[in-house]
Amino acid sequence: MSHLTLALLTSGGDAPGMNAALAWLNRLADQRGWRTLGIREGFAGLLRHDAFELHPNDSWRRARHGSTLLGSSRLATFTEDLPEIDAALEALGITSLVVLGGNGSMDAAAHLAGDRRQVIGLPATIDNDVPDSEATLGFDTAVNTGVRMLDGIRDAGEALPHLFALEVLGGNTGFLAHAVAEAGGADLVLVPEMPLAEEVILKQVEGAMAARRYAIIVTAEGYPDVEGVIARASAAVGKHPRFGRIGHAQRGGAPSGRDRKLALEFSLVAIEALATRQSGRLVWRRERAQLLPFADPGSKVVRKAFTATWKLPL
Repeated sequence: MSHLTLALLTSGGDAPGMNAALAWLNRLADQRGWRTLGIREGFAGLLRHDAFELHPNDSWRRARHGSTLLGSSRLATFTEDLPEIDAALEALGITSLVVLGGNGSMDAAAHLAGDRRQVIGLPATIDNDVPDSEATLGFDTAVNTGVRMLDGIRDAGEALPHLFALEVLGGNTGFLAHAVAEAGGADLVLVPEMPLAEEVILKQVEGAMAARRYAIIVTAEGYPDVEGVIARASAAVGKHPRFGRIGHAQRGGAPSGRDRKLALEFSLVAIEALATRQSGRLVWRRERAQLLPFADPGSKVVRKAFTATWKLPL
Protein backbone atom coordinates (compact mmCIF):
# COMPACT_ATOMS: atom_id res chain seq x y z
CA MET A 1 0.00 0.00 0.00
CA SER A 2 2.87 2.37 -0.77
CA HIS A 3 0.43 4.52 -2.78
CA LEU A 4 -1.49 5.42 0.36
CA THR A 5 -1.64 9.10 1.29
CA LEU A 6 -2.39 9.62 4.97
CA ALA A 7 -3.61 12.96 6.31
CA LEU A 8 -3.42 13.92 9.99
CA LEU A 9 -5.77 16.51 11.47
CA THR A 10 -6.32 17.87 14.99
CA SER A 11 -9.73 19.31 15.78
CA GLY A 12 -11.33 21.18 18.69
CA GLY A 13 -9.43 21.91 21.88
CA ASP A 14 -5.77 20.95 22.05
CA ALA A 15 -4.61 18.26 24.47
CA PRO A 16 -1.19 17.19 25.76
CA GLY A 17 0.00 14.18 23.79
CA MET A 18 -1.41 15.26 20.45
CA ASN A 19 2.11 15.98 19.19
CA ALA A 20 3.32 12.61 20.43
CA ALA A 21 0.53 10.84 18.52
CA LEU A 22 1.21 12.87 15.38
CA ALA A 23 4.89 11.96 15.57
CA TRP A 24 4.19 8.25 16.03
CA LEU A 25 1.60 8.17 13.26
CA ASN A 26 4.03 9.96 10.94
CA ARG A 27 6.91 7.62 11.80
CA LEU A 28 4.85 4.42 11.49
CA ALA A 29 3.34 5.55 8.19
CA ASP A 30 6.78 6.37 6.82
CA GLN A 31 7.99 2.88 7.73
CA ARG A 32 5.28 1.47 5.47
CA GLY A 33 6.24 3.78 2.62
CA TRP A 34 3.16 5.97 2.92
CA ARG A 35 3.03 9.67 2.20
CA THR A 36 1.86 11.79 5.13
CA LEU A 37 0.20 15.18 4.95
CA GLY A 38 -0.49 17.50 7.86
CA ILE A 39 -3.69 19.57 7.73
CA ARG A 40 -3.31 22.99 9.31
CA GLU A 41 -5.98 24.25 11.73
CA GLY A 42 -8.41 21.35 11.63
CA PHE A 43 -11.41 21.11 9.32
CA ALA A 44 -11.29 24.85 8.67
CA GLY A 45 -7.82 24.35 7.18
CA LEU A 46 -9.00 21.38 5.17
CA LEU A 47 -11.66 23.57 3.59
CA ARG A 48 -8.83 25.85 2.45
CA HIS A 49 -6.82 22.87 1.14
CA ASP A 50 -4.14 23.94 3.65
CA ALA A 51 -1.96 20.83 3.70
CA PHE A 52 1.79 20.22 3.78
CA GLU A 53 4.17 17.30 3.59
CA LEU A 54 4.87 15.98 7.08
CA HIS A 55 8.31 14.45 7.59
CA PRO A 56 9.01 12.08 10.52
CA ASN A 57 12.12 13.92 11.74
CA ASP A 58 10.25 17.23 11.85
CA SER A 59 7.24 15.86 13.73
CA TRP A 60 9.46 13.88 16.14
CA ARG A 61 11.11 17.08 17.36
CA ARG A 62 7.73 18.20 18.71
CA ALA A 63 6.67 14.85 20.21
CA ARG A 64 7.55 15.79 23.81
CA HIS A 65 5.82 19.18 23.69
CA GLY A 66 2.23 20.17 24.45
CA SER A 67 -0.24 21.76 22.01
CA THR A 68 -0.44 20.52 18.40
CA LEU A 69 2.08 21.26 15.69
CA LEU A 70 -0.78 21.33 13.16
CA GLY A 71 -2.89 23.91 14.93
CA SER A 72 -6.59 23.35 15.54
CA SER A 73 -10.02 24.96 15.18
CA ARG A 74 -13.71 24.46 15.88
CA LEU A 75 -15.86 24.45 12.75
CA ALA A 76 -19.47 25.11 13.74
CA THR A 77 -20.62 24.78 10.11
CA PHE A 78 -19.12 21.30 9.60
CA THR A 79 -22.40 19.68 8.54
CA GLU A 80 -23.15 22.36 5.96
CA ASP A 81 -19.54 22.27 4.74
CA LEU A 82 -19.40 18.47 4.46
CA PRO A 83 -19.60 18.37 0.62
CA GLU A 84 -16.74 20.88 0.35
CA ILE A 85 -14.68 18.99 2.94
CA ASP A 86 -15.21 15.75 1.06
CA ALA A 87 -14.18 17.45 -2.17
CA ALA A 88 -11.03 18.84 -0.51
CA LEU A 89 -10.00 15.34 0.58
CA GLU A 90 -10.44 14.14 -3.00
CA ALA A 91 -8.53 17.08 -4.46
CA LEU A 92 -5.60 16.50 -2.11
CA GLY A 93 -5.48 12.81 -3.00
CA ILE A 94 -6.06 11.71 0.59
CA THR A 95 -6.87 8.00 0.83
CA SER A 96 -6.70 7.76 4.63
CA LEU A 97 -7.37 10.21 7.44
CA VAL A 98 -6.75 10.25 11.19
CA VAL A 99 -8.73 12.82 13.19
CA LEU A 100 -7.53 13.65 16.71
CA GLY A 101 -10.05 15.32 19.02
CA GLY A 102 -13.00 14.92 21.35
CA ASN A 103 -16.65 13.95 20.95
CA GLY A 104 -17.48 16.36 18.15
CA SER A 105 -14.36 15.42 16.22
CA MET A 106 -15.16 11.71 16.48
CA ASP A 107 -18.62 12.40 15.09
CA ALA A 108 -17.09 14.40 12.24
CA ALA A 109 -14.68 11.56 11.45
CA ALA A 110 -17.62 9.16 11.17
CA HIS A 111 -19.23 11.36 8.51
CA LEU A 112 -16.09 11.22 6.34
CA ALA A 113 -15.49 7.47 6.35
CA GLY A 114 -16.63 5.45 3.35
CA ASP A 115 -15.63 3.21 0.48
CA ARG A 116 -13.29 5.81 -1.01
CA ARG A 117 -11.19 6.33 2.11
CA GLN A 118 -10.42 4.93 5.54
CA VAL A 119 -10.90 7.22 8.53
CA ILE A 120 -9.79 6.71 12.12
CA GLY A 121 -10.97 8.78 15.08
CA LEU A 122 -8.36 9.09 17.84
CA PRO A 123 -9.75 10.34 21.20
CA ALA A 124 -7.68 13.30 22.36
CA THR A 125 -9.30 15.59 24.94
CA ILE A 126 -8.54 16.60 28.52
CA ASP A 127 -12.27 16.20 29.30
CA ASN A 128 -12.10 12.37 29.11
CA ASP A 129 -15.72 12.30 27.93
CA VAL A 130 -15.44 10.29 24.72
CA PRO A 131 -18.05 7.49 24.75
CA ASP A 132 -16.85 3.94 25.47
CA SER A 133 -13.25 4.99 26.19
CA GLU A 134 -11.85 4.65 29.71
CA ALA A 135 -9.15 7.23 28.93
CA THR A 136 -8.46 9.89 26.34
CA LEU A 137 -5.17 11.38 25.22
CA GLY A 138 -4.27 14.39 27.39
CA PHE A 139 -6.49 13.60 30.37
CA ASP A 140 -3.72 12.23 32.59
CA THR A 141 -1.49 15.27 32.01
CA ALA A 142 -4.38 17.62 32.79
CA VAL A 143 -5.08 15.72 36.02
CA ASN A 144 -1.43 16.00 37.04
CA THR A 145 -1.50 19.75 36.39
CA GLY A 146 -4.56 20.08 38.61
CA VAL A 147 -3.01 18.01 41.39
CA ARG A 148 0.13 20.17 41.41
CA MET A 149 -2.07 23.24 41.86
CA LEU A 150 -3.99 21.50 44.64
CA ASP A 151 -0.76 20.64 46.43
CA GLY A 152 0.22 24.32 46.41
CA ILE A 153 -3.19 25.30 47.77
CA ARG A 154 -2.84 22.78 50.60
CA ASP A 155 0.54 24.28 51.55
CA ALA A 156 -1.11 27.71 51.73
CA GLY A 157 -4.01 26.33 53.77
CA GLU A 158 -1.75 24.79 56.36
CA ALA A 159 -0.03 28.16 56.82
CA LEU A 160 -3.04 30.48 56.70
CA PRO A 161 -6.44 28.74 56.88
CA HIS A 162 -9.18 29.71 54.43
CA LEU A 163 -11.88 28.10 52.37
CA PHE A 164 -10.16 27.34 49.06
CA ALA A 165 -11.81 26.47 45.78
CA LEU A 166 -10.04 25.45 42.57
CA GLU A 167 -11.90 25.46 39.27
CA VAL A 168 -10.56 23.10 36.63
CA LEU A 169 -11.45 22.72 32.96
CA GLY A 170 -13.72 20.03 31.60
CA GLY A 171 -16.56 22.01 30.05
CA ASN A 172 -19.92 20.75 31.22
CA THR A 173 -18.55 17.40 32.37
CA GLY A 174 -17.05 16.56 35.73
CA PHE A 175 -14.61 13.76 34.89
CA LEU A 176 -11.54 15.99 35.14
CA ALA A 177 -12.69 17.71 38.34
CA HIS A 178 -13.51 14.36 39.92
CA ALA A 179 -10.10 12.90 39.10
CA VAL A 180 -8.20 15.98 40.36
CA ALA A 181 -10.20 16.02 43.59
CA GLU A 182 -9.65 12.33 44.21
CA ALA A 183 -5.93 12.32 43.40
CA GLY A 184 -5.29 15.57 45.29
CA GLY A 185 -7.34 14.74 48.38
CA ALA A 186 -9.87 17.59 48.19
CA ASP A 187 -12.66 17.80 50.74
CA LEU A 188 -15.43 18.11 48.17
CA VAL A 189 -15.90 18.02 44.40
CA LEU A 190 -18.62 19.87 42.52
CA VAL A 191 -19.62 18.45 39.14
CA PRO A 192 -22.28 19.74 36.71
CA GLU A 193 -23.89 16.31 36.38
CA MET A 194 -24.92 16.29 40.05
CA PRO A 195 -25.34 19.77 41.59
CA LEU A 196 -25.45 19.57 45.39
CA ALA A 197 -27.80 21.26 47.79
CA GLU A 198 -25.94 24.11 49.48
CA GLU A 199 -26.62 22.67 52.94
CA VAL A 200 -24.74 19.51 51.87
CA ILE A 201 -21.79 21.60 50.69
CA LEU A 202 -21.80 23.63 53.92
CA LYS A 203 -21.87 20.51 56.11
CA GLN A 204 -18.80 19.09 54.39
CA VAL A 205 -16.97 22.42 54.54
CA GLU A 206 -17.76 22.83 58.24
CA GLY A 207 -16.46 19.34 58.96
CA ALA A 208 -13.20 20.01 57.13
CA MET A 209 -12.71 23.36 58.86
CA ALA A 210 -13.27 21.77 62.26
CA ALA A 211 -10.76 19.04 61.50
CA ARG A 212 -7.98 21.10 59.85
CA ARG A 213 -9.01 24.78 59.99
CA TYR A 214 -9.12 24.92 56.18
CA ALA A 215 -11.14 23.24 53.42
CA ILE A 216 -10.48 22.62 49.74
CA ILE A 217 -13.17 22.32 47.08
CA VAL A 218 -12.52 21.30 43.48
CA THR A 219 -15.14 22.37 40.96
CA ALA A 220 -15.69 21.81 37.27
CA GLU A 221 -15.97 24.98 35.18
CA GLY A 222 -19.54 24.13 34.20
CA TYR A 223 -20.92 24.01 37.75
CA PRO A 224 -23.88 26.43 38.09
CA ASP A 225 -23.26 29.71 39.99
CA VAL A 226 -20.08 28.30 41.45
CA GLU A 227 -18.69 31.65 42.63
CA GLY A 228 -21.93 32.38 44.45
CA VAL A 229 -21.94 28.92 46.03
CA ILE A 230 -18.38 29.36 47.31
CA ALA A 231 -19.06 32.89 48.57
CA ARG A 232 -22.10 31.78 50.57
CA ALA A 233 -20.27 28.79 52.07
CA SER A 234 -17.34 31.04 53.04
CA ALA A 235 -19.65 33.55 54.69
CA ALA A 236 -21.34 30.77 56.64
CA VAL A 237 -18.03 29.58 58.16
CA GLY A 238 -16.66 33.09 58.60
CA LYS A 239 -13.75 32.74 56.18
CA HIS A 240 -12.82 34.91 53.21
CA PRO A 241 -12.97 32.71 50.08
CA ARG A 242 -9.88 31.96 48.05
CA PHE A 243 -11.17 31.06 44.59
CA GLY A 244 -8.80 30.23 41.74
CA ARG A 245 -8.98 28.99 38.17
CA ILE A 246 -6.35 26.99 36.33
CA GLY A 247 -7.71 28.12 32.98
CA HIS A 248 -6.22 27.12 29.66
CA ALA A 249 -2.83 26.36 31.17
CA GLN A 250 -4.37 22.98 32.00
CA ARG A 251 -4.47 22.18 28.28
CA GLY A 252 -0.74 22.63 27.89
CA GLY A 253 2.52 21.28 29.20
CA ALA A 254 4.66 18.30 28.31
CA PRO A 255 2.58 15.10 28.15
CA SER A 256 2.87 12.66 31.04
CA GLY A 257 4.41 9.23 30.62
CA ARG A 258 0.95 7.68 30.55
CA ASP A 259 -0.23 10.01 27.79
CA ARG A 260 2.89 9.25 25.77
CA LYS A 261 2.11 5.54 26.12
CA LEU A 262 -1.48 6.14 24.98
CA ALA A 263 -0.18 8.10 21.99
CA LEU A 264 1.97 5.15 20.91
CA GLU A 265 -0.67 2.49 21.53
CA PHE A 266 -3.39 4.45 19.71
CA SER A 267 -1.02 5.05 16.79
CA LEU A 268 -0.05 1.39 16.45
CA VAL A 269 -3.68 0.29 16.25
CA ALA A 270 -4.61 3.16 13.92
CA ILE A 271 -1.87 2.37 11.39
CA GLU A 272 -2.65 -1.35 11.43
CA ALA A 273 -6.35 -0.60 10.87
CA LEU A 274 -5.57 1.65 7.90
CA ALA A 275 -3.25 -0.98 6.44
CA THR A 276 -6.11 -3.48 6.50
CA ARG A 277 -8.59 -0.95 5.08
CA GLN A 278 -10.62 -0.46 8.24
CA SER A 279 -12.33 2.65 9.56
CA GLY A 280 -13.52 3.28 13.09
CA ARG A 281 -12.96 5.02 16.36
CA LEU A 282 -10.24 4.17 18.81
CA VAL A 283 -11.00 3.63 22.49
CA TRP A 284 -8.90 2.71 25.52
CA ARG A 285 -10.23 -0.34 27.38
CA ARG A 286 -8.56 -2.61 29.92
CA GLU A 287 -5.20 -0.90 29.40
CA ARG A 288 -5.09 -1.34 25.65
CA ALA A 289 -6.20 0.46 22.52
CA GLN A 290 -9.09 -1.02 20.57
CA LEU A 291 -10.87 -0.12 17.35
CA LEU A 292 -14.67 0.08 17.38
CA PRO A 293 -16.86 0.67 14.33
CA PHE A 294 -18.27 4.16 13.94
CA ALA A 295 -21.80 4.50 15.28
CA ASP A 296 -24.47 6.01 13.10
CA PRO A 297 -23.18 9.60 12.69
CA GLY A 298 -26.65 10.91 13.49
CA SER A 299 -26.91 9.07 16.81
CA LYS A 300 -25.69 10.29 20.17
CA VAL A 301 -23.95 7.95 22.60
CA VAL A 302 -24.12 9.08 26.21
CA ARG A 303 -21.21 8.22 28.43
CA LYS A 304 -21.98 6.82 31.87
CA ALA A 305 -22.85 9.66 34.23
CA PHE A 306 -21.90 10.04 37.85
CA THR A 307 -23.97 7.86 40.16
CA ALA A 308 -22.56 9.14 43.46
CA THR A 309 -20.74 12.16 44.79
CA TRP A 310 -17.28 11.34 46.07
CA LYS A 311 -15.95 13.06 49.16
CA LEU A 312 -12.90 12.53 51.28
CA PRO A 313 -13.66 11.14 54.76
CA LEU A 314 -12.69 13.67 57.40
